[in-house]
Amino acid sequence: MMGHGGMMGYDPSMMPGGAYGMMPPGYGSHGIDDGLFCGHCGQNGCFRCGWGLGLWVTSKLHGLLSGMAPYGEAGLAAQRWFDVAVDSTWWGRSKGAANYNFSSQGAGTGNYVLSSNSVDLNGAAPGLGVIVNCQVGAGSNLEAVYQGLNQWEESAVVNSTPAGTPTLFSFMSDFGTDPLNGYDDPDRSFQHRLDYKSEIHNGEVNFRRRWVGRYGWLQGSSLMGLRYIDLDESMTFSARGENNDTFASNGLRFFDYNTGVRNSLMGFQVGGDLWMNIIPGVSSGVEMKMGVFGNRADLNSSIVANSISGLFESDNSSRTAYAMSFSSTTVYRLTYSWALRGGYQLLYIDNVALAAENFNGAPPALIQPGSNRITRINNDAEVIYDGGFFGAEYTW
Repeated sequence: MMGHGGMMGYDPSMMPGGAYGMMPPGYGSHGIDDGLFCGHCGQNGCFRCGWGLGLWVTSKLHGLLSGMAPYGEAGLAAQRWFDVAVDSTWWGRSKGAANYNFSSQGAGTGNYVLSSNSVDLNGAAPGLGVIVNCQVGAGSNLEAVYQGLNQWEESAVVNSTPAGTPTLFSFMSDFGTDPLNGYDDPDRSFQHRLDYKSEIHNGEVNFRRRWVGRYGWLQGSSLMGLRYIDLDESMTFSARGENNDTFASNGLRFFDYNTGVRNSLMGFQVGGDLWMNIIPGVSSGVEMKMGVFGNRADLNSSIVANSISGLFESDNSSRTAYAMSFSSTTVYRLTYSWALRGGYQLLYIDNVALAAENFNGAPPALIQPGSNRITRINNDAEVIYDGGFFGAEYTW
């Protein structure tokens, strides 16, 4: 029989929680308030519902993390693109030249105390990286790249032992053995010093063709283009010795030998990159480029010493050189237009002239009459630049 309260005598008021069935206790005009579903704080946490400070902290942390989330509106299959990227680069330079000894403590002792390894250039030097893209067709673009302004400067000094005694001998006399007891200016010195400077510039113009994988999260490109690399170096060997009444009017004997080299590499390169969208707004990729170049290397040297007013030499040589670059980059998109980027870069160059390998140990005729000194240039060295970078990308 159906009663007044409903089917089969059903009375909603008799159900736990009232007319709405199994409702938690404490339900009222302000909503659910049982410590789990709180109508007073909207589940943000308050002492009334019992969640207290813990839930409040959790809620605030969730809001903070949500604000730091990457811009992922384009989804997991967002295509890799930017118009301009600017990076701060921090490169170290591995010295590819073989170690060259400049000074020994004592004549013919084999106790070499100053060498090209004494001026190591592997410390990070700041530089600039800029990439500009211009779309020229569906899935293809031209890009202009500049990387450079990295400069390294290192110095090393050795003093005679014991102090005040002329015990340093140089490579110019085969360390005091040819002639015996060395020359007046570079040998029998109180102090020998090396100053090394190096600088690199790199420019590229590439045509890049992009592709996207089946599901969009994997994509990449292939490229071909022209690349120019300019590598400049200079090193100075200096000696300071006893008083002498020759060219410098009884001043301290001195000997300054400077060698400067410049490598101008121009050639063709090919390469490509591969990118993966990790989550919407965050992507990571690697790129590799390699090329064949013609390298014109120029050498300019000078010797100024106590006994001579000056000697200047120059030479140049051209040969085939090779270069390879690799980079690993992660991009974190902040907005539609802006993204942060950072990663690692490496540049390897083979068949270049380095200053440390272009000192001539044969004495000039002004120091040793009849000397058969021949100007030469050595462009058979290799060098590696690598380090981190951090910057931003902008999309119109």
